[in-house]
Amino acid sequence: MSKAEYRFFTLLFFLSFFAFGLFYEYIACIFGGILGAFFVYLSMKKKYMRFYVNMESLSINIIVIMYLVTCIYGVDAGMGYIGFSKNVTIFFFLCIVMQLNKEQREEMLEKIPVIGFIMTVIGLISYGIEPLHQFLFIADRMGGFFQYPNVFAVFCLVGVVFLLDRKRTGKERNIQGVQFIILMLGIFLSGSRSVFLLMLGVCVVLAVRRKDMRKPLLIILVLMLAGAGIYVGITGNVQNIGRLLTTSVHSSTFLGRILYAKDIVSCGYSITDYNLKVYENERINPQVWGIHSEAADHTAPFLPHKGWHLLLFP
Repeated sequence: MSKAEYRFFTLLFFLSFFAFGLFYEYIACIFGGILGAFFVYLSMKKKYMRFYVNMESLSINIIVIMYLVTCIYGVDAGMGYIGFSKNVTIFFFLCIVMQLNKEQREEMLEKIPVIGFIMTVIGLISYGIEPLHQFLFIADRMGGFFQYPNVFAVFCLVGVVFLLDRKRTGKERNIQGVQFIILMLGIFLSGSRSVFLLMLGVCVVLAVRRKDMRKPLLIILVLMLAGAGIYVGITGNVQNIGRLLTTSVHSSTFLGRILYAKDIVSCGYSITDYNLKVYENERINPQVWGIHSEAADHTAPFLPHKGWHLLLFP
């Protein structure tokens, strides 16, 4: 792949994260059309195309094919086709990635921390711009351009892992340090308790593997936890960074996601377990009428989330 072609593909990769992670059907279809046309262009220009057969490529191809199959027997064939059109984007993306050399793939991966850094900085700036703040924050939790705090937190954590897996020196090390702090702040502001615990696990592993990172990691974690405590003490707000202090071994939505709360494992429900009300569905922007219960709260985290890029790089 030439430099111009690589830059074009990298630009699409970069922009796709800011386009809601291609979660919404029509945006995904637009990117899929562009990637499909680019794939046809490469096929016509190159003498040969590389295709690798491994567990990742087979899994993704099977998923895309099954989306196509649902168009045949699905209740709503039209919606089934839209679903296929959305997910065929993954197929074209995978095929184009296979045409990159190792250095180009590594360079693309290094853009993940940069993207997370930019999203977090824009989120911080949005505190002074109310319309932008409402767009990037869900229930006062930073969701970035994914508009979903947990997905945003996972993305930042992936960026942290990529940063710490690469040793830098001089000016690059300082830039890496700034990116690391901002990404950690993004995880804290997302209020994702499960990702916070994953982050602690990552920090422990890195502290074991790299002695030079032990003190910086400990200092940053202590300062951020202290900042969370001060924030909650002053404002009384337990959203975003304050949510980390609400992780409990007793009743909490966090515990329910891990252990399944009693109302999930019990088979009996009474009509009083449900309340008909308007609620804000974080996966669908408009307010919708629905039946809300603790069961819905606890099963929601196991539903598909936004973002397909992270599946494509083993």
